[in-house]
Amino acid sequence: MRFDAVIVLVAPGAVESDSIGRQVAADPVRRTVYANEFTLSAQEVYEAGAQGLKPECFYQVRSSEYEGESLMEIGDAEYSIIRVSKRGEWTQLIGERVTGNG
Repeated sequence: MRFDAVIVLVAPGAVESDSIGRQVAADPVRRTVYANEFTLSAQEVYEAGAQGLKPECFYQVRSSEYEGESLMEIGDAEYSIIRVSKRGEWTQLIGERVTGNG
C-alpha cells in the first residue's frame, strides 16, 4: 500500500476546571497520520444520502493509529467522521465536510 495521503485526526480536548471552577474545554488533540485515499462507491453515497448524510472523502489508516477521533483535517478542510469500519489491520474512515465553523 502506498500511504501517500497525509491527514490530521482531531479529538476534542478534555473538559477541565479553571482556577475559579468554571468548566472549560482544552484545545483539541491533533495527530498527523499517513493514509490511503479511496473513491466513494455509488452505493456508499446512496446509503449515506438516505440517512441525510453527504459523504465526501474516504481514507484508510492503520487500525493502530486510529483512536476514535471524531474529526479529520485534509488540507484546509475539516471533515466529520461519519462512518468507521475496522477490518483487522485497517480502519476505513468516511468523512462529511464540516461547514459553518466561524
